Amino acid sequence: MCGITAAGLWKLLERASDGPIHVTVERTRRVEHAGVVVHRAADVPRSDVTLLGPVPITRVERTIRDLPRALQEEAFDEAVRQRRITPHVFENDRGHLAQLARDRLGLGVPQEKIERKAVALFKKLRLPPPKRQHWVKIKGERYRLDLAYPERRFAIELLGEAAHWGRVRFQSDINRRNALETDGWRQIDFSWFDVTRDEEKVNRVMRSVLAGPGDHIARRSTSVMRQGISASSSTE
Repeated sequence: MCGITAAGLWKLLERASDGPIHVTVERTRRVEHAGVVVHRAADVPRSDVTLLGPVPITRVERTIRDLPRALQEEAFDEAVRQRRITPHVFENDRGHLAQLARDRLGLGVPQEKIERKAVALFKKLRLPPPKRQHWVKIKGERYRLDLAYPERRFAIELLGEAAHWGRVRFQSDINRRNALETDGWRQIDFSWFDVTRDEEKVNRVMRSVLAGPGDHIARRSTSVMRQGISASSSTE
């Protein structure tokens, strides 16, 4: 098994069980079966293959490499979350997987689907890349932030397709927000609808928060200074 079929068996993709079965064979072998997509490779190293129960299957690293680019990010992140690989295994690759590895090593791995979508949206909007799953310690307690700009003390809470149900989770969210506020942090929330359907709102809110009062004051001071220089030059 390989590609999308292997990713489904490794539980790296949400909807990988539908469709035909994908297998990899050496080019010299002739294999034809209904409902089977055959990928022929010049060489299939034994080190790339293992058994999942009785089923021969490509190892996680090879499985991710065999996937279409559009699916690699989801599978990559899920494999890291499951601790099947670390980002380092692709760090010296070329192209898309190497970029993913360096990004995750520097900024962290998104833990939920909405985080991956938010990170992609921020990139599309040309916003600064946030840290993912960033931990902070406040008065002896540790809190995990979905996305964060630590240097600005700015946290982002992402509310996915399912709300944070349950008394314990609800109280934990309140405790974290209160701790952040008392320690000088600012937190804003984005819903699944915001991230997937209201790009303009996300862009407006993020740029307003990232600008901050200090930047507005600095821009105003620069503007006043320029006006003063202009007026002074016109009177000379």
